[in-house]
Amino acid sequence: MKVRKGSAVIFSFADQCKRHKVDAHQWLTYVFENILDTKPSQYFNLLPQNNFVAKNS
Repeated sequence: MKVRKGSAVIFSFADQCKRHKVDAHQWLTYVFENILDTKPSQYFNLLPQNNFVAKNS
């Protein structure tokens, strides 16, 4: 059951990237680079729909 939930989360993020025209690989790299410096109360800022702009855009 945990594998299904994990897969669902990944597919949900991938879908959000697609909906907001965000490159999923760039977004995920951005999240991994910034998550440790982000307060848990600010995690919503890391979501693809919240003004993510790739550095190389």
